[in-house]
Parts: sequence; structure tokens; C-alpha cells
Amino acid sequence: DSVSDAILAGAAALHFTGYSLFGRSETTGFARLIKRAKSRGVHVSVDAASAGFMEDFGAARFLAAIAGADLLFPSLDEGRALTGLDDPPSIAKELGRHFPVVALTLGSSGVIVASKGDPIVVDVVPVKTVDPTGAGDAFCAGFLAEWLDSRDARASAEAGAKLASRAVSVIGGRPPV
Repeated sequence: DSVSDAILAGAAALHFTGYSLFGRSETTGFARLIKRAKSRGVHVSVDAASAGFMEDFGAARFLAAIAGADLLFPSLDEGRALTGLDDPPSIAKELGRHFPVVALTLGSSGVIVASKGDPIVVDVVPVKTVDPTGAGDAFCAGFLAEWLDSRDARASAEAGAKLASRAVSVIGGRPPV
């Protein structure tokens, strides 16, 4: 509720993480925020955050709290926690039943994107990993920047993978852009 309509009016996207929900007894404010954002044409994306917190919070409760979001960015462990499934393509397909675009990150194995049809696999950009801090956030940033321009899931995943590769090739969570 602290996100004003004025802020939403100037936004192309609203992105938040599951950490925003964890530890809360009520989540109706997030449902209202998603609805307000969508009514203004703002794309809503959610980085699922942490499998451990997800399990404590409850998968069904989490999915209900973020219902209506356009994009979901879970890691493989978070996808497993959300679906109870183990196979990455099956996880992506299942989550794709709830969200128009799902980008299931698989670490050094790439990303599976479910969007209108069969999931596609996008490889990582090979680099020497110095520090994995910030790779997921960089992936989301790269994906969203391209998505807002093109609405192309493959191109967005490739852009996310490229920025994530830059993040892991330096020490610290903020690669130079």
C-alpha cells in the first residue's frame, strides 16, 4: 500500500522479490498492488527469492499472493518448492499454467523459459566465475530490460544470461554496466 498511484503512473514495470512477502501474516496488500499496477498497464514481475523461506511460507500461499503477476523468476530449488516437481521442464510448464512468462534459472545449466508453448532452453554465457553474488538479480534486470522493449522471451533470457555472466565475472553484486 505504500507504493503510490503516482509512482505506478510513471512505471513500465513493478518488480519485487518473495522476500517482500516472507514473515508477513497478511498478503492482501500485494494483491491490491498487483491489481493497481496491472490496471495502469504496468508489467508485474516477481523474483521468487528463497526456497527455504518459500517452504516456511507455503507454496500455495505464495502463489496466491502473487496471482496476476506477468513474469516469475524462480531458481530450480524455488521451482521445486513451488511445484513439488523435480524435472526442470515440468516445473517450468507447471508454473507456466499460473503466469504468462516463467524464467526458471538453472545456475550454470542455463535457464528454461515457459511462455506460450513449449519451454525453451537458453544457455549461460560461458565465463570464469569469480563471485556468484548478484547473478540472479542481474539475470532479472537483463531479462526485464529486454522484455520491456521486445516482449521476446528468448531474447530476454539471452539478455538476462549475458548480464548474469558479467555479474559472476567480478567480485561483488553489481557488475559495471
